[in-house]
Amino acid sequence: MHKIKSHLDSKFTIKPILKYLGKLAPGSTTVTREVPKSVLASKKTEIQLIVVVDSALGLEDNKGKPVKLDIGGTIFHTTPTTIYKYFSRLKRDFEFHREFHIKSDSIEHYSLMYRDQLFYDRDSENFRYILNFLRDGDNMKLPKNREKVEEILEEAKFWMLKELEELCSRKKM
Repeated sequence: MHKIKSHLDSKFTIKPILKYLGKLAPGSTTVTREVPKSVLASKKTEIQLIVVVDSALGLEDNKGKPVKLDIGGTIFHTTPTTIYKYFSRLKRDFEFHREFHIKSDSIEHYSLMYRDQLFYDRDSENFRYILNFLRDGDNMKLPKNREKVEEILEEAKFWMLKELEELCSRKKM
């Protein structure tokens, strides 16, 4: 038996008899891969969904560690918690970057994770609106200039932030 931290009650037990493990899409409660019928038909199969929230949010050992984002040559700092508030390209890329770090056996890759940064060849002026939306959600103040709102809408599409796209579309009307 393995003990793992839980955000609900400190600890829970995982039985090592897991026969099938599926992945969940972010924000989903449905397994993204189909469970084979043979697995479901077996009386010996025990399927468990294990979610380690602290780890998924980057809150375990590196709770206070800011994330560096290089957007068009401008460095932004934020937290994993901010990145994980909404589904976005940034969240997806950050998960991939962390997954590489977590799956690596080398301590060298661990230090590289926090020495390196994610780089995007995008307009840094518009990215501050993206980051402010991730921090403040619908409470974010959009500019009154319609052209600027249109630019932010285009950035929201690139960053795959549907909620910001909707906010910009409402503001344009």
